[in-house]
Amino acid sequence: MPVPDIDSLQIDKGQRVFIDGPSGSCKSKLLGLLTGIMTPQTGRAHVLKQSLNVMNGAAGDRLRADYMGIIFQMFKLIPHLTVTENVTLP
Repeated sequence: MPVPDIDSLQIDKGQRVFIDGPSGSCKSKLLGLLTGIMTPQTGRAHVLKQSLNVMNGAAGDRLRADYMGIIFQMFKLIPHLTVTENVTLP
């Protein structure tokens, strides 16, 4: 299974970045790592001076809720809620 191989990446506040690559080139994995959804297996990852290597699920949820907007590739909807309830839940 391919994994992102990035020696160093720094994105400054207000900077916009476009991530491009063919299918299977780890774009989704990179975003999963940067948003704290996935934990790095090797190396180190920091977002907003917080180490993602030691971040637990609740801390990752808080990071995303406070600083990020994410549209998931695969929707993570709660089946018994309406569309409006799913969207407004966060």
